[in-house]
Amino acid sequence: MKVEAKMNYYAKFLNREKQQFRLDTRIYLDSCASPQKSKDNCIAAVVAKNPGSASPIRLGSLEELTLDGDKLLPTVRNRFLDAFEIAGVPVPANGFVRVWNLLYLCNPNLNEALKTYPTIKRPLGCKSERSFPPIVWFAWGPPENGLDEYKARFLEAKIVDAFFYDMDKSKVIAKKPKPDSRVKHTQGMQKGQ
Repeated sequence: MKVEAKMNYYAKFLNREKQQFRLDTRIYLDSCASPQKSKDNCIAAVVAKNPGSASPIRLGSLEELTLDGDKLLPTVRNRFLDAFEIAGVPVPANGFVRVWNLLYLCNPNLNEALKTYPTIKRPLGCKSERSFPPIVWFAWGPPENGLDEYKARFLEAKIVDAFFYDMDKSKVIAKKPKPDSRVKHTQGMQKGQ
């Protein structure tokens, strides 16, 4: 009997105007052999800057991600698993955390992405932003020139439970950040932060 491999990270990559975009990024808390829209349960979302170095196996469909050194996705998964353990609550079956980005343009260099993005006539966005899960973690990092205009759509959305790690107060704040808040990115985030 063949055992099917189970993975944790999936996304859909598309090309437009010679640029690659990563959409519908999912972090499954319990390993998932194959994402299924009817059975999968988005329990939360994390808002980051832009897709880094993760790459596709295939374009155009929800596929397993090759992380290629990208640490954001495993860090987010580990923090949510820690939270379920601390709360003494079982991880939801087929539960995943969605990753939203200020820009969906793939480029590990944010400054390059910010220069390229305005030159794209019709940049792609993630349709999943139309429906917010109950929990949203803001992890886009401290203020950077050129990012505020992309933050607005998340800051104006109705979110049940929002939180971020405030770098100035060194603690989690249970509300949406302001555009100029010093929000902690997951880089270098330790267990307990």
